Amino acid sequence: MSHNEVVVAGGGMAGMVASLMLARSGRRVRLVERDIGVAGESAGEALLGRRPGVAQYHQPHAFMPRAFTLLRDRLPDVLDTLLRHGATQIDLAPATGERVAGDEDLIVLGARRALIEWALRRAVRDEPNIELFAARVTGLRFEDGSPASVRGLSTDRGAVEGALVVDAMGRTTPTPRWLADRGIDLPTEASPVGVVYYSRHYRLRDGVCLPASPSPFGPRVDHGYASAATFIGDSRTYCIVAMVPSWDSELKVMRHGAAFEAFCGAAPALAPLVDAERAEPISDVLPMGALQTVWNAFDRLSMQRLVVLGDSFCHTDPTFALGISNAFVQGAALCEASAAHPDAEVAAAYYAQVGEELRERFEFARDVSAARVERMRGAPIAITRAGCYPLYSLMATLSCAGLDPQIHRVAYRRHGFLDRLARFDGDEVLQQKVEQLFAQILARMRDVPRLDRADLMAMIENARGKH
Repeated sequence: MSHNEVVVAGGGMAGMVASLMLARSGRRVRLVERDIGVAGESAGEALLGRRPGVAQYHQPHAFMPRAFTLLRDRLPDVLDTLLRHGATQIDLAPATGERVAGDEDLIVLGARRALIEWALRRAVRDEPNIELFAARVTGLRFEDGSPASVRGLSTDRGAVEGALVVDAMGRTTPTPRWLADRGIDLPTEASPVGVVYYSRHYRLRDGVCLPASPSPFGPRVDHGYASAATFIGDSRTYCIVAMVPSWDSELKVMRHGAAFEAFCGAAPALAPLVDAERAEPISDVLPMGALQTVWNAFDRLSMQRLVVLGDSFCHTDPTFALGISNAFVQGAALCEASAAHPDAEVAAAYYAQVGEELRERFEFARDVSAARVERMRGAPIAITRAGCYPLYSLMATLSCAGLDPQIHRVAYRRHGFLDRLARFDGDEVLQQKVEQLFAQILARMRDVPRLDRADLMAMIENARGKH
């Protein structure tokens, strides 16, 4: 074993980002992944391929501003590859007024996950300090007589040892079970998201552009009992995501293409996106359910030489699109801790750097999801400072963003993970301004007819009867 070697378990985005950053800082990395090449060699093959170990491989993803800045600054060659293969840069800076310092960071990069993984995988394979090891991880290896210090991995191809071990195996990581087998209890918090996601990818036809939208991300719809959002992708593609309550068995019909198209067609903001003259669907409807917001408190274990990042550490409601950002933030923090501390102290330094910020995002996502579920159930939720503050701080700021450059910057820097939540939570004057503007928006919306659920179900049944 080389004293300089780091063993990374899991070749998804978090594992590849950490491997690249560590390797380029001078560490030797052995990346252990059972299906690193399954998705295909070329970008085209990857976009059509499958990743058996990644259920969300074809679900929509987005590089939020925090992830984009780290990609731009730490892995510029990967950014260049993505842009050359059609990734879309979406400028979130205010459309009115002069640009100010920091606006250059307000960029979302639109690309399908398959393309993102392909670009990272290509960089990993070209990196001389990374060795790919195709194997299935079967356990942790501990220092003799020291249950709190990890020295490597067991795999179906033998033992792999290193000075540091990184768990990037995702939301289904078996590490908590392996620790439990050694009598180490991992505190865990989990709460259901309460929503099933139905997604479908589309490509614009030649000569057609996306219609204008108040949201730079694309059209959004909220019926109360169900909602939808748009994710802009690469190469003139986009994805519409419908979000319905997990307990609403009737709306599970949205897994069928005709029902999904009827749902979108019934909303004026989404109807142009499913117009056959404007765009063509390039995927089936992709369901994703049984989701939870989870915190695995590895930061409280005082384990030496074991670092856990990405979804293995914490995963949140996909609505927040924080997965890629967490991978980059944590990969960069691990790289910095590795450069500044002895290997036995790296884990503690890493958790000290990322733990507080990640924890506040976990709690925010948990609280927003819980409030959204109550709202979907018909509870009278007041989206105000004195009412449901989590929903207010999210929905009101984004709704008012286009009305005021200051609110715009605060809202999108906060939502894009560039600023801490306190940037808005601690500014009472700005909160009052947002509340006044949002009250005006809500007053105007009261006069806009909403699609009744019974009417929607009738439209869906009619559409399915024609297919």
